[in-house]
Amino acid sequence: AWGYNNDGEVGNGTAGGVVYEPMQVMRKENQENPDSQNIALTNVIKISVASYHTIALTADGQVYTWGWGRYGQLGDGLTTEHSSAVALKVVGPTYSATNTGVYLNQIIDIGAAGYGNYAAYSMALDLQGNVYTWGRNYYTSIDPKLGDISRGVPVNITESNGMLKGAVKLVPDSI
Repeated sequence: AWGYNNDGEVGNGTAGGVVYEPMQVMRKENQENPDSQNIALTNVIKISVASYHTIALTADGQVYTWGWGRYGQLGDGLTTEHSSAVALKVVGPTYSATNTGVYLNQIIDIGAAGYGNYAAYSMALDLQGNVYTWGRNYYTSIDPKLGDISRGVPVNITESNGMLKGAVKLVPDSI
């Protein structure tokens, strides 16, 4: 990745300025241990980019995000002002402070969207046709049944929006 890197958008372990040459995106070797070393994010089969964050899908169905995460769009359980300069594995819908180490899996498609410093969100589609969303629900962009809230943990919106069941592809859009 390369480009604007104020909040770690390049994912190479640094933040600040602009990166003009392609750099390897990095991830934590052991996400449960923040002191673990950074290693290359490999086997990526799809990437989706929003204004200030990126989401990647690996061949084994895992989802990673990096960049700015104020509205929960990184899917790391947080909705506070923060960023990640390395790729983080997206937590699963049962994640909580007392139930860590659970991650989205069996994902077949991803999307990132939003505009500027608001309305940032991410989404994923699993093998069973369930759609998961996280981030800011600005103008009901990720769930028409909820108001303007932010979620840092993916939610299966197929459960409350039955017409989504059996989806086969995601097409994110910016607001």
